[in-house]
Amino acid sequence: MKLDRDKWQTDFEKQLDISEKKQIAIVKRFYKSEYNKGIDSFIADGQTNFLNLFDDKPLLKIYSDLYTQIGIRFANWYAKNFEKYLTKQIDTSNLNDIWAARFAALGISVGSQRVTLVSGTAKQTLIRITQRLMSDPEFMTLGAVEKGRILRSQFNRYSQFQAERLVRTEATAAANFATSEAATTIFPGDQLQKEWIASFDDRTRSTHSEADGQIVDQNAPFLVGGSQMMFPGDPSAPASEVINCRCSIAHIPKEGAQTIGEIQNIGLGISAGGFNNF
Repeated sequence: MKLDRDKWQTDFEKQLDISEKKQIAIVKRFYKSEYNKGIDSFIADGQTNFLNLFDDKPLLKIYSDLYTQIGIRFANWYAKNFEKYLTKQIDTSNLNDIWAARFAALGISVGSQRVTLVSGTAKQTLIRITQRLMSDPEFMTLGAVEKGRILRSQFNRYSQFQAERLVRTEATAAANFATSEAATTIFPGDQLQKEWIASFDDRTRSTHSEADGQIVDQNAPFLVGGSQMMFPGDPSAPASEVINCRCSIAHIPKEGAQTIGEIQNIGLGISAGGFNNF
């Protein structure tokens, strides 16, 4: 089977843009809500430690939901794209619940490693800005309403920036993990290969440009900049190879590959760095 790589990557990035836009809006609302609580506390009490904000539990839910929702979109996108290559038609509509559980588990696993840093960064932003303003005589002479207006405007920008950073760090991993799940749902892993396809962005890392076109067996890692990665965005890879990456992988059935017969007997599992034992 010959893959139209340009069309694949164009479609992948289109789906990624749609997914990211929705998730950024959700995450921004969370940031704004927490920042507004901090602003209210600061204006009312002059309190600047913000210990009770950006709790781990809602942050973990953000990661779980992000991986689930993006994962479901991309698993179905892969299945739809490869329908015409199937030797037997398989109805994957009943797999969404199974896929969702798998993607949520990865989101929680990744989130549990990230939330302390994410929460700490947000709190430090609040502390830094509010403590600086406390030493600004002009700001301190303002009334509560004007102080609130200034702070909300400033933290609205922070909310947008931090939401974009969080979502774009995770979206590529969620999307590529999901296409891997869909591929190994439809085809046996030993009948698949995968190809690294670099994004069209002129900011693409040199290591990812060099990896472009690299083809390995489904359960083998890519070698990218000296690191082993199961897919672009692999959470087990160094941050320098992950953040803001928009590369994709195409899972390509080998010559004569046969779809898995009984859908209810499929074992959903691929080796994905440190995230393969849910």
